[in-house]
Amino acid sequence: AKPRQLLLDAIGVPVINTDL
Repeated sequence: AKPRQLLLDAIGVPVINTDL
């Protein structure tokens, strides 16, 4: 997982295609 994905997951955002 990317650092940004970890941050999004931490705030409760469903990580589907956040590889931007």
